[in-house]
Amino acid sequence: MRRLTYILLLMSSVLVAQTARESVEFNWVNKSEKSFKGAQHHTFYSQANKAEIGFNVYLPEHYQKNSNSRYPVIYVLHGGGGNESSGLTRIRSLELAMKKKLIPPTILVMPNGGKGSVYLDSFDGSYMVKTMIIKELIPHVDKNFRTIAESRARAIQGFSMGGSGSTKLALLHPHIFSSFTNFAGSGLLRVDFDPSDQNQTRKIRYFAPKHRMLGDDPEFWKENIGYAIVEKNREIISEKLGIRIVFGKKDKGLQGAQEFSTFLKSLKIDHEFDLHEGGHNWGTEKNALDTYAFHNKHFKLSEQELQNLK
Repeated sequence: MRRLTYILLLMSSVLVAQTARESVEFNWVNKSEKSFKGAQHHTFYSQANKAEIGFNVYLPEHYQKNSNSRYPVIYVLHGGGGNESSGLTRIRSLELAMKKKLIPPTILVMPNGGKGSVYLDSFDGSYMVKTMIIKELIPHVDKNFRTIAESRARAIQGFSMGGSGSTKLALLHPHIFSSFTNFAGSGLLRVDFDPSDQNQTRKIRYFAPKHRMLGDDPEFWKENIGYAIVEKNREIISEKLGIRIVFGKKDKGLQGAQEFSTFLKSLKIDHEFDLHEGGHNWGTEKNALDTYAFHNKHFKLSEQELQNLK
């Protein structure tokens, strides 16, 4: 047992000795071979990452026919191992939601967040995924597409790593989004891991991707992935940020999601918790439609903007 513990500690020290860029390799541009109506693949240069980064944009049919209209935006974050083209099937559920008048014509943006980035900036600054999305991609999209470039018309959601990513980005930057939905993302929810605690080395395997990005400093973890980010921004989160959690009853991360819900209740932060019968997935079509209706409920569009979207 002592020998195993020593080996795990040695592995941990090796991971941290390397830069995040040396231990995690991202393929930043991944164009889908399959086309989706209304979807366009683009790239932009990220100064923070010194790389050209791919993203997909879905423009509703209304966008093409109404050159003076501006649109709300939903950012969709892929799961671990995915890329910007992994979530293109989300387009179908959005189109159905628009057809059912659950949400007005809306733009979807699907960025490449790196296969194991956990959507954060690395401890050593060699990968800057959070900075790329918040400070580079969102301004780039607002500049190049006819968005309503304000938080009142901007939402974020994602699956698994993308679900925890949408949670972290929205809670860290609640002034940028009107709502977020976490589909099966428990990364924020089980952060009892202290990377400097020798007694927790048995959890290295589960936390390895995060460990490579977040390093060995417990305070860095706490400030980026722990419940402390909710407490820090509690007032603005309570006032303006819609929170929705969607989980399968058979998902191994469900307990963490329920604990997070209990924590939010303890702070009197309103949120929705939607359970489905499945496991670790996006859930049912109804879960998707209800989520688009949820985002729409938190969009604050003017009467003129709504009229322009008819």
